[in-house]
Amino acid sequence: MAAPSAKHDDEQSLVTIREILNDIPGQVALHEQIAHVPPAHGSRLHQDDELTHPFQNSHLVSLCLGMSIDALRTLRAVVTAEEGHLTLPQYGHYPLIRQSLEASSQAIWLMAPEDRRERVLRNLTARASELLHDKALIETYTDISRARNKAERSRMASGQRAFSKQRRIKDKYTRAIAGPLGIDRDEYTKRLHYGDIVEEAGTHIGLQGHLSRGLWQLVSGLTHPSASRALATGSIEEVLPPTGDIRHVRISTDRGHVAVAMLWTFRHYVAADVMYREQMGIIPTVATPGATP
Repeated sequence: MAAPSAKHDDEQSLVTIREILNDIPGQVALHEQIAHVPPAHGSRLHQDDELTHPFQNSHLVSLCLGMSIDALRTLRAVVTAEEGHLTLPQYGHYPLIRQSLEASSQAIWLMAPEDRRERVLRNLTARASELLHDKALIETYTDISRARNKAERSRMASGQRAFSKQRRIKDKYTRAIAGPLGIDRDEYTKRLHYGDIVEEAGTHIGLQGHLSRGLWQLVSGLTHPSASRALATGSIEEVLPPTGDIRHVRISTDRGHVAVAMLWTFRHYVAADVMYREQMGIIPTVATPGATP
């Protein structure tokens, strides 16, 4: 499979973008077929779920796929005008591409290992990472030192107690899952890094993983304000003659970068969907669109 190139012919880029946009509804239909279907008895995910109740592997993978396809569906709505014309934003599509790429990559990462212990460990690691982020969020909202009055302090303290109780319950369930498999707490109590996940997912599905990671870094830099990334990836047009060392330019969306980002992300999603069906023991009833990697 060819690596994504930073430079694409403009017409070919438009063709690629349109092909992906045309394939998204088919993927949405495929997803809706299985969105509420449990894993088949005896399937790989069913066996994993039996070991991970109430934090079933299939629940987390399903969530990832749902987020990824929802981002793609929204992306299609954002860049498609009423009469089918493309209306590419300057930056607004990149957060959606990033969301889809991260979510589908996490689904692949969760399902990829052949070793069941490793799959369970990744599930628990993802859950523990979520809990660490939840803790930071709750601490921000319930910082008693910032309370303006007694009533507010009381509400914040109540919120802290409620979260602590919830965390203890989750810790109890997690230990019950990890113990029989010989998984130590130190193995799963860490934050996930999506760069690592995207790279590993890309490698697993037969892409060049470092390029998947590079794409993730690219769209991340266009999700957060980055002047250097905007200049490096935009289409720059001189609008007035230079004034000394100052250039007067208009920066617009570079279709080549959009085409590459959408294509690479779509390949991650389709691969994740295929893996999910295989591990669920489900045979699709609708043909997979032609953009399958």
